[in-house]
Amino acid sequence: MEAIAAGAVDGVPAGWSQNMALLELPPDDAHGVSSTKIREALKTGDQALLKRNLTPYVLEALQSDSKQVDLLPWPTLTRQDVMRCSFSHWHPRFKSVSPRARVIKPLPLPFLHYLNEDGLMLPQDSGVKRFHDLSDSESEFEDEGFEEEDPTDAFKALHTLIASEVAALGGSVVPKLNWSAPKDAVWITADKTLKCTEPSDIYLLLKSSDFIVHDLEHAFDYCSGEVSPLAAEEHELVLKKWFNAQPSMEFRCFVRDKHLVAISQRDINHYDFLESQAVQIAKLSARLFQEHLQDKFESEHYAFDAYISVAQDKVWLMDISPCAPSTDALLFSWQELLALPTNTAAGPEIRFVSKDTVLSQGPQYSAHQVPFDLIDASEGVDVAEFARSFQTKLASAALD
Repeated sequence: MEAIAAGAVDGVPAGWSQNMALLELPPDDAHGVSSTKIREALKTGDQALLKRNLTPYVLEALQSDSKQVDLLPWPTLTRQDVMRCSFSHWHPRFKSVSPRARVIKPLPLPFLHYLNEDGLMLPQDSGVKRFHDLSDSESEFEDEGFEEEDPTDAFKALHTLIASEVAALGGSVVPKLNWSAPKDAVWITADKTLKCTEPSDIYLLLKSSDFIVHDLEHAFDYCSGEVSPLAAEEHELVLKKWFNAQPSMEFRCFVRDKHLVAISQRDINHYDFLESQAVQIAKLSARLFQEHLQDKFESEHYAFDAYISVAQDKVWLMDISPCAPSTDALLFSWQELLALPTNTAAGPEIRFVSKDTVLSQGPQYSAHQVPFDLIDASEGVDVAEFARSFQTKLASAALD
């Protein structure tokens, strides 16, 4: 695993987290495979899928790593622990230290089916043109005069409500489901952010995200015992008010036995000024934890994301995640986090990306593959160039 993490294996970017699927696709694999499918195959033992999409070296390393993760002294994770981290459970109590947000719940079944189905079809009135697969015998000329069905016809009331909530939050929002935001899909947006100004922007991100699949199908994968899946009425769409956050000031804080044990920088880039602000960052993170979470959030083990403004001496609670392999340990390993002492006079250990550390040879979340529908359109160019070209083509197509 060390060789893979260091980028010493051809085809595997450096700095992939131990909690992400590290995959090397065969050169003749035209469609790729999502890391969610790899994680699921590792869990279920689907050797056919694993051998088809991974080289023997990477497969062996992944299986070894999976066994090592399973052997760690994880605290018992219950369905209740996971549900406590669902946005609508904790946000009402911590509104005073969290950005403005609206929760739409429950979500209609047709919308959930839309998120789960293959392909990427967007509303007809959106500025982004829909696209679909064409078989070898089809051509764009055969579809002349044929009007595609608008997917929002099945959830018109929700579509209207989303537009209304976006307007109520100032016209720009960041979407997420119960636990996850579609950060792995920002490559498909024009400005490479999660900023959405209309419902179709939200649908595009949600439909293109591997992280969203986790919320829909794998939220309870690491829970002990028999666990019922997420019921239809438990699904939620969260719209957070957009603000121009500085990635350098986003941190993940880890809690064990109701004690803050570690703080990690979230962004993968080095920032010279962070070391000089370490004391203030630790102080503000601890303040948020002690004044709001320590006695009020029910679980004993979890992680929370904080956004800090040292200049304003303020800190905001952004998200809460369960203590599980599905939560990225970032600059730590889970083996380290589960071994750190609690309630020490030294306080939490804090880590920043050092100047001589290279965490990635590509964009963050590049381990997650683009939707199958888009692979053939990429024509071998890198993701950034493909995204630029893709947006240009969409803008042009919208005028047709």
